[in-house]
Amino acid sequence: MSEDEQPVAAEETAAEQLPTRRDILAFPGGARHEPLGLLLAGLFIFLFVVGVMWFSRRDDAKSQIRNVEGAAYSARMATYQVDDIYRQLLKGAKNSLYTRLANETAANWARIATNAQDPVDKGRYFLNAAACAITSGDSTGARGYLARAREVHPQGEKLYQEFAPLFATPAAGGVTFSPKAEELLNKIASGAILRARNLEISGHHTQAMAVLASGAHTYNRLSRLSLTLFGILGIGFIAALIWLFATYMKNKEQREEEGDLPPPVPDTPPWGPGMALLVLSLHLLVWNFLASNINPFINPATDVMMSQVVNVISTLGSAALVLGFFLLVLGHRPWQWGVFGWHFNWRAVGMGIATMALVMPLVFAATLITDKLLNGQVSTHPLLTGLRSSSDIRYQLFLTAVAAVMAPLVEETFFRGILFRAWDARFGLWPAAVITGIFFASVHVSLSAMLPITVLGIGMALVTHYSRGIWASAITHALFNAYTTFATIAVMWSMSGTG
Repeated sequence: MSEDEQPVAAEETAAEQLPTRRDILAFPGGARHEPLGLLLAGLFIFLFVVGVMWFSRRDDAKSQIRNVEGAAYSARMATYQVDDIYRQLLKGAKNSLYTRLANETAANWARIATNAQDPVDKGRYFLNAAACAITSGDSTGARGYLARAREVHPQGEKLYQEFAPLFATPAAGGVTFSPKAEELLNKIASGAILRARNLEISGHHTQAMAVLASGAHTYNRLSRLSLTLFGILGIGFIAALIWLFATYMKNKEQREEEGDLPPPVPDTPPWGPGMALLVLSLHLLVWNFLASNINPFINPATDVMMSQVVNVISTLGSAALVLGFFLLVLGHRPWQWGVFGWHFNWRAVGMGIATMALVMPLVFAATLITDKLLNGQVSTHPLLTGLRSSSDIRYQLFLTAVAAVMAPLVEETFFRGILFRAWDARFGLWPAAVITGIFFASVHVSLSAMLPITVLGIGMALVTHYSRGIWASAITHALFNAYTTFATIAVMWSMSGTG
């Protein structure tokens, strides 16, 4: 370097060391040295807000109905498998696995009936349980479920009594269903089973198998779809592992060629973990306030789509207000979200795709574990319930856009861009990833979703750390939600016979 260039370089170094406006407006202590009192205050307020959310929804009738509807949807899919099982039995097949699956489906319908609120639904669910039980030869259990149907829905006792001969021991022969009974069979998942049972005890085995053919074909179609969806996950998982290994070897060779490189500059935001919790708590409060004040004007109880529209308006409105105010306090313009880690690069795209492929099987495993721990009482996300409530393709596309665009935009900004980066700078990678993953799951207010969403949150926190931004985690989040909604729509089409 020449003597003329030395003063210029010294001036540039000095300029880089001057405090910027962002440094001056950093909150007390920044991310690394935030006062303990501020951290404790943020933690207390966040836990209080989340606790109120859980408390307010503990007896929420609509939430309970939503959970029952989600469980009933899964049981309906299992009932198609029972159709296939019953058909195999009528062909003369003997397999203990058939009996176990039919009894499990019957028990699942009984659990759903117990949790249901409406007496009509409770009776129908118990009737489904009775139908599944009879396919395994458990006539005693089937009669017990039928008795429960009459007990929980006394007004339908006469109607349910029409089905009693189907569960008698020995079978009393076929019966002629009344128009009301035929109408009921058209509405319940086990309608084909009960019709086939009536034909079987009348000696018409061929016709009974024909009645079950539609449900059996639907089950086979769902099986092929499931294999395809899991195959996509498997191929993606293997490809992600190969990409991860290749990236590791490339970085290893680069380190060997260039020697030890200096450690990267820490990604230290000017706010601490306590302040991040305060900002997140404010967002939750404003979001709930907006939703509760907009809801009465549109009556979402009778308009499912408008209920989702209110959720979108409330979420985006709260995010714009809270983040805009926070940026002004930091000394930035309200739309400069790059402060929160929105720095695009193509490497982040690859990392986001790979993370989704790697974390999806772990989330699925966590869901299975939760299902076992909670004895099958796994609730359904409101978005998925919304998808299942309508066959309107425009509504389905709208909810897919909400899940794949709005949710990653808002949630990644708050949880990874603001919360995780502050906790990472203060407490280190793994403690921050686990703690913020739990926080992320807690705001979804679902016990059954705690473990799966925590696993997802940890994965997105890790990719945020290594990509030094939130684009990668946003892509992971968007792909995860898009895959989930697409899988739900594909299952709907398969069950309706349109796909």
